[in-house]
Amino acid sequence: MLCCAAIGCVLAVLIAGTLSRSPRQSGAGSSVIPRAVLAAVPFYLAANYLAYQEAAMIAGAGIGCIGGLYVLRGWWLPDWSTVVGKLGRRRRGATLRYRMLAVVGDDRAAGGRSLPNAA
Repeated sequence: MLCCAAIGCVLAVLIAGTLSRSPRQSGAGSSVIPRAVLAAVPFYLAANYLAYQEAAMIAGAGIGCIGGLYVLRGWWLPDWSTVVGKLGRRRRGATLRYRMLAVVGDDRAAGGRSLPNAA
């Protein structure tokens, strides 16, 4: 049982490493696919070993994996303050765009009469 729990913890490290973002990489360079390919072999070996175990052993590995992911949540989960900040900026940008389009639409509806002649 302890061996299966250890396998679950190792799988948690593999999953967290695959999902994590490096601070040096941004944009297209931070793709998850190359890291997932590197983690595929150990993940397959662990899953193959666990497939022939009893249900209690598989449950122990699952609990170890979930516990490991919980412990490593700061590594692979995004910082929620930045996620909320991005959502707020997106909303502000949409509101500003809506206001700008409303003012332009009002000016067009007025036929330019509200603008003073600069000539």
